[in-house]
Amino acid sequence: MQKLERVAYICLIAVSLLAGGMLIEQRLDSRRPSADASESLIGKNLKVGNDPWNRSHLTVAIALSSRCHFCAESLPFYRQLTDTARKSGAQTMILSPDSGEDTKSFLAPEGVSPDFVVSTSFRQLGIRMTPTLMLVDSGGVVRRVFRGKLDAVEQDEVLALVRGRTEKADLDLTRSSSASAM
Repeated sequence: MQKLERVAYICLIAVSLLAGGMLIEQRLDSRRPSADASESLIGKNLKVGNDPWNRSHLTVAIALSSRCHFCAESLPFYRQLTDTARKSGAQTMILSPDSGEDTKSFLAPEGVSPDFVVSTSFRQLGIRMTPTLMLVDSGGVVRRVFRGKLDAVEQDEVLALVRGRTEKADLDLTRSSSASAM
């Protein structure tokens, strides 16, 4: 009987480990952004506030939340990005579910000073995770999407696009990038 009990315990432990591993894998997979989520924003006309898109050839729109740790970790890059955009004639917009004042308080310690801060519902815009960085043309159409905390290569790509080192045609590509998720 002891031998049968040992085999049963070993089987029980093995099944428990397998089930636990499957649950962990499923949980991690659900946090990864899908390509479809990013792709669904490309070509979409964003309706935000007074639609300030025509004030510049390019708007860098960053969807973030003060409760998102990847957003907080990305603030030094956003400071560099807003400075680069300003020097290149592009404008920057922060989209957040937080109040405008809360968002400005979140950005201020890192010196991030966008042209616009808009308090909005991400659901209405089709934004499914933070941070989401979008390059929007003068007609309000999303041309590129970068999701999650960007790595150095993705940051360089965004900065190059904003600096205008690539042609306008590059903004028309329906390619998106995904980085770490929330």
